[in-house]
Amino acid sequence: MLKPKMPIIVFYREHYGIDSMCFIDNTWFQMRAYRSGYSGSWWTFTHIDPMMSRTFNGKTKAFQKIVSDMLAGKMWVGTPKDAIKVLVLTANSTHPTWSQTPVYTNTATYEYQALRSVKEVGKRVVAYELTRAHALPQLESADVLWIGYEEISSYGHYLLSRETEKKIKAFVKNGGVVVVAGQDSSDEKPCETGWLQGKLKGIESPPTQKFVVTEKGKSLFSTPNKVASGKIFIDDAWTDWHRSDEIFATTEDKKELVVGARRYGKGMYVITSLRNDSQYTTAMNKKLIENIMHYVASQIK
Repeated sequence: MLKPKMPIIVFYREHYGIDSMCFIDNTWFQMRAYRSGYSGSWWTFTHIDPMMSRTFNGKTKAFQKIVSDMLAGKMWVGTPKDAIKVLVLTANSTHPTWSQTPVYTNTATYEYQALRSVKEVGKRVVAYELTRAHALPQLESADVLWIGYEEISSYGHYLLSRETEKKIKAFVKNGGVVVVAGQDSSDEKPCETGWLQGKLKGIESPPTQKFVVTEKGKSLFSTPNKVASGKIFIDDAWTDWHRSDEIFATTEDKKELVVGARRYGKGMYVITSLRNDSQYTTAMNKKLIENIMHYVASQIK
């Protein structure tokens, strides 16, 4: 029931007028203003949107606090204390998701959206935050760092600073998990590995969908989704891994790494050759992305 002076939150965008989504105590509704030649605009109520309660359902003042914290740059606002917090570095080398009406502030990539499909593992909520900043803000508050497709190396350019390399190593040493999607390598400029404890060589490889699962990788490629050879996209891969690394899948000739893990300190790296560069390739890789997130969650204490 609306009352005078009730607080309201209005999210809006200008598009041939003003489209807005409004919130007042457990109720979402839409209003629209049409521009005219006069000083003001007529506002029209269009409809109540009960589906938006999946975004937030509660009191306006509580939602105002959440929105204020988010605008202040805080991450993982409103998530449960025992949530698995994932920081996703993406949107520098891949395009944001397509929409019929472009939104210039949209930075969500298809890779990020695929990750967000994993909302819970066991009894724990999985909460995600996206960043384009290679300085990795608030990494120390995360449990998992997902480094997206070509966010380390792209078109022959290495994108991490020495400070970021040190930051990633310290994060893993102290118990964090870093997952690395496919990165660009060439014969002249293999992907640098200053972010990784120990040696590994990035190599230029022809795109393929074929791979071989090792004995150690059977669970990863079957839980919760069964992922068969020919059903994912991989590209530039890795070689010269250490004998102590856990190898989950290789290329058919067993010379290149498709998915593997390296433990360091209290944490670990999960290194992949996944080609998440488009809506189609990411959709094909989505089941394995989900499996990796389930595996990673099982490693976090």
